[in-house]
Amino acid sequence: MAIPLFNIGGLASGLDTNSIISSVLDVERIPIQQLEARRADHQVEDNAWQSIKTRYSAIRTALNTLDSEGDFDKFATATSSNTSAVAVGTTGAATPGSISFTVDQLAANHQVASATDFSGAAALVGAGDFTITIGGADHTVTTTAETTLGQLAASINGLGTGVSASVISVDGTDHRLVLSSDDTGVANSLTTSGTVASLGTMDTIQQGRDAEVTIGSGASALTLSRSTNTITDLLSGVSIELTDTTTTAVTVSAQRDTDAAVTAISDLMKEINSTLTTIGDLTAYSPEADAGGPLAGNSTARSLALDLRSAISSAVNAASSTYPVASSVGISLNREGTYDIDESKLRAALQDDFDTVVGLLVEGGSAADSRLAFVAAGDSTVEGDYSVVVTQAAAKPQATSAIFSPPGADTTFQIVVGAVSVDVSVTAGQAIADVVDAINSALTAAGATSV
Repeated sequence: MAIPLFNIGGLASGLDTNSIISSVLDVERIPIQQLEARRADHQVEDNAWQSIKTRYSAIRTALNTLDSEGDFDKFATATSSNTSAVAVGTTGAATPGSISFTVDQLAANHQVASATDFSGAAALVGAGDFTITIGGADHTVTTTAETTLGQLAASINGLGTGVSASVISVDGTDHRLVLSSDDTGVANSLTTSGTVASLGTMDTIQQGRDAEVTIGSGASALTLSRSTNTITDLLSGVSIELTDTTTTAVTVSAQRDTDAAVTAISDLMKEINSTLTTIGDLTAYSPEADAGGPLAGNSTARSLALDLRSAISSAVNAASSTYPVASSVGISLNREGTYDIDESKLRAALQDDFDTVVGLLVEGGSAADSRLAFVAAGDSTVEGDYSVVVTQAAAKPQATSAIFSPPGADTTFQIVVGAVSVDVSVTAGQAIADVVDAINSALTAAGATSV
């Protein structure tokens, strides 16, 4: 009988070669399995660090409103003694204080109306030129014999001159063209002229006015004029909206918003506590279970927690005997390694001495000379006194034009900012506000945003 050249499996030899091969492959897979296990361990550790990173991002977000002493100035509220005539709000860092004034006059926009009454918007106005002058610039609409009152109003609105036109129905048969300056103030008053016979006379129905307020009384009283009813320069960080005139003084006050400051500080401490808890859970080790978190024994993670606690415990205001450390304002370390926040104690401290508490909580400084001001300190700043000699103060370069008059023709001029040359084009008759916009647009387009 013939003998086969090859024996497959254990049919001829009696050996279980499939099991042998499988066992050999299992042995070969051991390094791969070990790498996969290490990879899984590293992934768990990486996830742990991502959790810590997320917690520190939350701390950073909470700190964004508490970085400096100036940030605490934003925790302020404004009040008005007569809200029906004067509304108030804060616009940033409001300095505590108050000011009293009477509202003598509200700002108003200029309005004129046609003396001629028309049958409606479809009535013809006649051919000619109708010119509106505002801000020292003339803006002309040319009409034909077919131009209607409504079409003229639409053409005026399309000029973008800061004047709005509308057709107003006085009664069913009497319609007038009304022109209104978009902005209040005497400087935005308008006049009309031209050769359109039906619009030869325009009656002033409201004179453009500036707002006027008086501070004090008698011969030394101060009367201030503003082109709008929104005033932002009477009390630092406070916006004042005039809505009615008054016969008696209105007092506007700005004061610290202690509740907002307590909330911001408490939110920060809660984020710090959450971060300390997260680090504690990730670095924990239980001898009984012989198991620990993914970062158990990791000295870097433990040092992060130590640094956080050190940053709070090292906050010392040596200049204050009342509030020298964090615990004196209600922030104290507990047995779990996180912080208890006594909001009542914190609020009382802020109400008692706001600036001292802020000086304890933020890295700050002061200048002995009014010609210098402390702005900020870095992480590596060493505490102490520093002598500064100011030999020259920085100054911005400025260029001032002659008295402005609208250009008589289209003009192009050049502004050179460092190595950048910016071409600015203005058109004939442009008002000064339009020229300023053209300059700023050209500078922005050229990337010269420092001017």
